[in-house]
Amino acid sequence: MTILTKAIKFQIYIFSLFFLLTLNIVLRFVFTSNLFNYISLGVFLVLIAILLMIYKKSEERQVVVPTSYTNVIKYNLYIFVIAYAIASFTLTEELLSLQNIIYFIILFASSIFGIIYNTLILFKVE
Repeated sequence: MTILTKAIKFQIYIFSLFFLLTLNIVLRFVFTSNLFNYISLGVFLVLIAILLMIYKKSEERQVVVPTSYTNVIKYNLYIFVIAYAIASFTLTEELLSLQNIIYFIILFASSIFGIIYNTLILFKVE
């Protein structure tokens, strides 16, 4: 399967934002003020704008990547989205409840795996 190298870099940036999103969820338990929510929203908007500018300036070189690599990333993304959707509705008020810890582990592991796996793919094809 042919894919642009900037698409792989974009996936690395997206999984980095997923990591920050999960970190934001954890920090909301520590900082309960509305000011923190506004600051984190501003930071996310700035990071997304930077991400889009970097993406537009990236090179457009096509590389061949086996379908198995893209399937792994696709399933990892499914795991993150499903875990995030479930966590959004079922998080409890206690930071250290077992249910919350399981969700945080899944979300952090999925985002870190996505960053590392896409980085390895990028170094293999370059």
